[in-house]
Amino acid sequence: MSDISVIKPGWRCKVPNEHIEIAPGITRVTLTCGRYTLIDSSDWPLVSRFRWCTYVARKTYYAIACAPRVTGGRHPIKLHRLLTDAPDGLEVDHCDGDGLNNRRENIRVVSKRINLHNQRNRELPKSSSYPGVCWHRAAGKWMSSCKVNKTHYSLGLFDDELAAYEAVRLATAAAEAGTFVPPKRTYTAATRGVYYWKIGKCWRAEISHQKQRFYLGFFPTEEEASNAVAEARKGLAPARTRRSI
Repeated sequence: MSDISVIKPGWRCKVPNEHIEIAPGITRVTLTCGRYTLIDSSDWPLVSRFRWCTYVARKTYYAIACAPRVTGGRHPIKLHRLLTDAPDGLEVDHCDGDGLNNRRENIRVVSKRINLHNQRNRELPKSSSYPGVCWHRAAGKWMSSCKVNKTHYSLGLFDDELAAYEAVRLATAAAEAGTFVPPKRTYTAATRGVYYWKIGKCWRAEISHQKQRFYLGFFPTEEEASNAVAEARKGLAPARTRRSI
């Protein structure tokens, strides 16, 4: 149920907020606490029905108003939900992270999972403007990844930033639909603990002991890496003692 459907039909505040058109199609609406919000000028007839104030949630400022319910009492209305007519169960994402930029091009209706994902990506230092995409310095390419059921999955390396984001978008859509298939890990060596590193064009060796991982280094050939793993396992093997009779 949308916010506008629970308000008394035809209700309008007596004194709307001050507003001014600062650019063609862009209107600035004055709020409380010395702040203002940006909207599309075409949305002012709807916005002017309410008296808007400033409120803070998770260190982000938003615009909110109150209006009488049809069933009695007052109902809080968030400006971004009013403009998008977002239904229950969905949230509104501000693309630039500014809760007071409520222009149509900056707000979109998404699921709670995608909204939280975008918020976390905006808080972290990043090399790409797209969520789930970062620059892999060693490979010289764009790396994409996604998180499904609290598990991170690497989606690969791409020459183009948009192609990397497209992989993230498709994986996220598949996760929302419940059809996401985790990429299978391929083993490149017959010996356990030996992997081929494509970027460095060499073989990496490692072993696990008592729930800890120990890196043994990089080797030019698979045979040398396998020998290093075998020698390390011998050193970790418990010494056998002769049983007295």
